[in-house]
Amino acid sequence: MQQNESMPLFLPPGPYGALLPLHAGLMSLGFLFSLAGTFFPRYLKRRKWWLQAHLVISGLGAGLGVAGAGAAVQMVAASGRGHLRVPHAISGTITMALGLAAPILGRVMFEGHGGLRPYRSVHRWIGRAALLAMAGTILLGLLRAGWLRF
Repeated sequence: MQQNESMPLFLPPGPYGALLPLHAGLMSLGFLFSLAGTFFPRYLKRRKWWLQAHLVISGLGAGLGVAGAGAAVQMVAASGRGHLRVPHAISGTITMALGLAAPILGRVMFEGHGGLRPYRSVHRWIGRAALLAMAGTILLGLLRAGWLRF
């Protein structure tokens, strides 16, 4: 079977080494857990345990995203190239800010005085924006790595 040049079967040794698949795997898992975390408040809100499940699953998504971002920073530092020089890196930084703002706002929602309503709406919209930004950043990363071509 002939290998397709646009989709490598293995990663050639390069400036990123083994950190590239680690970064991609952590970020993909972070996206999937964050997406799954939205399922609980949307569809299972009548269950007693929905909030705990939402916190755990979404928290895992945020944690995996932070770990993946750490792998990205280390990967770029090891390559000797500058940070934030490509659209994927800029998009990833914005996505990370949104991805961390959502759980912080979720926590503030329960600590805030004066009702949950204004915090809840912002928490939801920031979370939605973070998921859309994650999807876009993943696409930019796949293009950057050469794993996807248009």
